[in-house]
Amino acid sequence: MEQEFVRHLSADSRYFRFMGSLRELPKKKLKLFTEIDYQRHMAFVATIQSEGKELEIGTARYAATDKPGTCEFAIVIDDAWQGSGVGGQLMYSLETAAREQGFKTMEGIVLAGNYKMLRFSRQLGFRCYHQPGEADTVRLELTL
Repeated sequence: MEQEFVRHLSADSRYFRFMGSLRELPKKKLKLFTEIDYQRHMAFVATIQSEGKELEIGTARYAATDKPGTCEFAIVIDDAWQGSGVGGQLMYSLETAAREQGFKTMEGIVLAGNYKMLRFSRQLGFRCYHQPGEADTVRLELTL
């Protein structure tokens, strides 16, 4: 289901989520995305029923970083569902789970041209930082 979800995303959505061009997840990344430990690595998936089949329409995940108390997040929503509230619901669940696991900070890196994600992140309370020498990316940070 995860692989089909990625294949169904528009080229722009895949580019902004993975910061590069890909059509599907390599086997190693697919395994990483689908085998979580529910503590250091958590994922929430939104699905719908369509024509008798369960389809993924969004996913949000975090993974612990090397910095104590900090996790990195990522989210992607199917193009047809962007702006529907699915992303906000997934992020609420993700932030709650991260807090419950003892994380104090959630961070992420976003391409500077990903205006939808930057606006969405600000609405959720993330602070945005431009790092010197890194004009193509923006660092996001949320205190949990």
